[in-house]
Amino acid sequence: MESSSRRNEESYAHQQQDSNMLKPVANQVAGHQAGAGQIGPLVDGTGKFYKPLQKGERGERELQFYKQFFADHSVPDEVKASLPWFYGTANIESCDGSGPYDYLILEDLTHNFHHPAVMDIKMGKRTWYPGAREKYIQKCLEKDKETTSTAIGFRISGMQVYDATHRNLWKPDRNWCKQLSPDTIKAALKYFISSNPGSKECPDKALASIVYGSIKGIIHQLLELKKWFEQQTQYHFYSSSILFIYECDPPCSNLGGETIHSPLQLVPLVKMIDFAHVLVGQNCLDENFLEGLKSLICYLTQVVKESLIAS
Repeated sequence: MESSSRRNEESYAHQQQDSNMLKPVANQVAGHQAGAGQIGPLVDGTGKFYKPLQKGERGERELQFYKQFFADHSVPDEVKASLPWFYGTANIESCDGSGPYDYLILEDLTHNFHHPAVMDIKMGKRTWYPGAREKYIQKCLEKDKETTSTAIGFRISGMQVYDATHRNLWKPDRNWCKQLSPDTIKAALKYFISSNPGSKECPDKALASIVYGSIKGIIHQLLELKKWFEQQTQYHFYSSSILFIYECDPPCSNLGGETIHSPLQLVPLVKMIDFAHVLVGQNCLDENFLEGLKSLICYLTQVVKESLIAS
């Protein structure tokens, strides 16, 4: 694992980037997408992800958060590793013809994956931050209530799963995710680790014990993150998300006619993203994020238990 000191040694210089080397993100499952004259995230094919820096205080807050967080010696290295690597900023000609635009340069989390499964989970019962404008608060309140955020402390913003058997990608649209309820969200969590994603049949939960329940699985990583949230009082993460990523189509070996995937090839990534609404210096626990984290762990644990019973 790279130490935080090496991250701190990175030059956060503002760079000029050739837009012809960049392309829209193929594995993006939530948020605004680049293209059709719209500004959105880009990748350069070398492992770097370019996120548009929002105008005004939101963009400034996210940029300052990345700089401060990786320089904060009170944050354990393993917690810093749960965020994308931060390289600095770049100035890129906008695809909408409006001129140059500033971007955060981050780690492209799916760069080393062949066919990644990706799930974007927005955390917290409330996604608005103290001090936000009333119009923004009302917008967030409405979305939190009409999704699962208010009820269970998190919501699925988007997901994709590659069906290696039929060689196709299942990527439900935003409306499908938006309509998930506390009763149906568990099915979505099951489809994420099934070999029959999106089928009319019940999800088979084929990879639940490996992706969710193994010693290096998602639940274990979330539990480690929870330990930090149960102690830290500096940062409050409003409207931030957690990404789950794993390889749907890893290299395999054939032993006695049976296809075998190495567990190491299925080790998932758990990464926190989106920090435009992080508040610093709060001097109390981030109960909003923490309660959502506990709820998510509980749901995932239930999925693993059901998969073991079924097997």
